[in-house]
Amino acid sequence: MPAFFHNVLFMLVLTLGLGLGMASSVYAEALPAKVEAHNPQNDQAVAPPAARTETAPAPVRAELLEKLQDRLIELEKETAVLKAELGARVDGQDNCISNGLAQHGAQVTMLSNQTSMLGGLIALVTILVALAGYFSFSQAAKNAVAAARDEVTKESESWFARNDDKLRKEIDQLAAKASQACDAIDEHRVGVASKAEAVIYEFEQITAAVKSNTGNFSVKHAVVAQQSLQDLESKPSAEWTVDDFHLKALNFYENKEYVNAFEALSIQIHLLDLYKNQKDQAALAKALLLKGVILGQLARFEDELATYDDLLSRFGDSPEPALRNQVAKALFNKGVTLGQLNRPQEDIAVYDEIIRRFDESPEPALRQQVAMAMFSKGLSLGKHARYKEALEAFEELISRFEGSLEPVLRVLVARAMLFKGLTLDLEDPDEAQVVFRDIISRFGESIEPELREIVERARRKLDGKP
Repeated sequence: MPAFFHNVLFMLVLTLGLGLGMASSVYAEALPAKVEAHNPQNDQAVAPPAARTETAPAPVRAELLEKLQDRLIELEKETAVLKAELGARVDGQDNCISNGLAQHGAQVTMLSNQTSMLGGLIALVTILVALAGYFSFSQAAKNAVAAARDEVTKESESWFARNDDKLRKEIDQLAAKASQACDAIDEHRVGVASKAEAVIYEFEQITAAVKSNTGNFSVKHAVVAQQSLQDLESKPSAEWTVDDFHLKALNFYENKEYVNAFEALSIQIHLLDLYKNQKDQAALAKALLLKGVILGQLARFEDELATYDDLLSRFGDSPEPALRNQVAKALFNKGVTLGQLNRPQEDIAVYDEIIRRFDESPEPALRQQVAMAMFSKGLSLGKHARYKEALEAFEELISRFEGSLEPVLRVLVARAMLFKGLTLDLEDPDEAQVVFRDIISRFGESIEPELREIVERARRKLDGKP
């Protein structure tokens, strides 16, 4: 709207200017002719010129031009006033239109708010209707369930009333069968517990026997240079050598004089530490191993373990075969002692350490230590009723050494098979029978006393005897 009014005003001013210009031009042409026609100095009438036009004098022309300019100025002023009035009217109309639009927008906003409120009310009413429907449905469902329950209850009462005697007889029969089953289960549990106790006891006995034999400590195995034990008795103790103290400690140990054996051995170890002769390192390792065994006999188990740890810290990384053998024995004895202290996780870890360190060793003595570690691991697992893992340990030993011809390893394989059968007999007697027959088949013709004892034990188990 304001642009339209401005364009109209501009066209009016332009038209007015053109009109004034044309009028002033016509007037300027007509004025000189009028002046000539009325000149008083001419007595005769002068005819209008035919072929040319004469201009008015300069003063007259200037006066007319000044008047025209004044008029033009007045017109411009009038035009400015008219333009101002027209602009004011246009602005007024703009303000009116803006106010009208604002009022219209406010009305639209109010209508929108009212519409939103109406939508909220409709949603609320919808929710209330839905809730009412849900509660009505729930109540109807409850009523239906209650009615169905009442009907089923009545039907059940009627059915039980008709079959009461029959049901009582069947219940009595089932109770009798359940009682018999419980008695059988109790009997089986007692039998299994008895078997388990026997097996665990045998595990413990074998473990103790294995530990006592690991040192192979005997006077007949001691190396004494050209001297017997009788000669040592007649020799003054002040003149005893390191070997003399070791021999004396062995003598006390075999006679179960463990305190005297410990004292003699302590002197030997002190002298070996004092001399620090590299050639005597194997003797020192043997002395420490025997010291640990003696401490175990004295029930000083923590001191025993500390002694084995001392040996391991001194010689654990030694590459010499003689020292590696003593390290393996110390580890094995440590595992057995941890088992006696009822620390199964620790003793199994030690047995695994032996297997890890020496499994690939070709020396027969170390191969025997690996087999004994596998066997003792199975014993420890079985002692703590971890029968599945115990079976795995025994099977590992059997598969690893079943083709060996070394007497010690043959005995360990046979023992692993026997304890595999004893373990299976706790839960799967039929499978245990297969193992016992396999023992007889493999070792039935053996003449070694230990193997003959194992075969005889397998035959008794096949006959159902302990």
